[in-house]
Amino acid sequence: MKKGISNREIEERLKTSVEHLTPDIRSRIIERCKEESEPVLIHHKNKSHLRRVRLYQIIAAAAVLFLAFSIAIPLMHKQKFENVAAVIDIDVNPSIELSINNKDRVVKVKAVNDDAKAIIEDMDLRGTQTNVAINAIMGSMLEHGYLQTDTKYVLVSVESKTKVSSEELEQKVCSDMDTILSNYSVDAQILTQVMTNDDNVADISDNYGVSQGKATLIKHIMLMDNSYYEDELSRMSISELDALLTELEERVPSADSIVEITYVVPSEVDNNSEVTSSVYEEPAVEVTVEDEEENIVSSNEAEIEPVSDEDEEDSVSENSVSSNSVSENQASDLDNNLEKEIEEE
Repeated sequence: MKKGISNREIEERLKTSVEHLTPDIRSRIIERCKEESEPVLIHHKNKSHLRRVRLYQIIAAAAVLFLAFSIAIPLMHKQKFENVAAVIDIDVNPSIELSINNKDRVVKVKAVNDDAKAIIEDMDLRGTQTNVAINAIMGSMLEHGYLQTDTKYVLVSVESKTKVSSEELEQKVCSDMDTILSNYSVDAQILTQVMTNDDNVADISDNYGVSQGKATLIKHIMLMDNSYYEDELSRMSISELDALLTELEERVPSADSIVEITYVVPSEVDNNSEVTSSVYEEPAVEVTVEDEEENIVSSNEAEIEPVSDEDEEDSVSENSVSSNSVSENQASDLDNNLEKEIEEE
């Protein structure tokens, strides 16, 4: 009786069958490679190598993100800094335009005409405070011989593009300009106006090479009197335009003035006025003749000494005569003093 086949024998037989079914071509491949004189590379996967590759990939991704943020943040800051919130035009004869951001810093400086190029030639005003930039511009104008004539005009035009109203900006810039010119001992007339974003004003500014502030003034004059033309008005100075505008406003009482005038008094004049006002005089006290006579009589009574009965009559008579003469002299002097004080008043 045959014994049953064990499980182990079954496994060995299956293994042998599979080995015979799968051809062993490794030896043939190696022989072929030797014939072609090419090395045979057998790659073995290493888990530590895979971990290093993944680590390098993570580091590279982090570096890319850091680089992206380092580029994006300065660009955002630059864009925010260069966001123009207001425009200020300064016209003397050189016309200069300042673009201001919401931090009251200068973003851009533009020389509108050729005369203005020499004023800001060697000046870098980007990032400076508005009043510092205006101070530097006015100082350069004085160095180049402007604002030296008897009649001095400065046209300041503002345009606000944010919540800050143009009127508030106009008052601030006018106050800064007033202080700056006073410190330079320049007595001038500051003409201020509020500009509006107008296509006609932009066309006048571009066609004739004038600032938007001067173009706004020209447009207002043409609206009041259409007999004037752009090319004629563009050749006029600020003082001539102001005189013409004043004349038209007198002829047309209903016209609303767009220009406000501020007269600058130099700081030297202010100091003299302060010195004059510092001299203090005691107020004059009104004294009547009767009060003065009472004071004189009381003082005389205090100086009288006791006398004997024999000399009493003589002394009384002498005292009465002397007191009367003194009181008359004092009264006359007092009247003279009062008349002088009245004349001085």
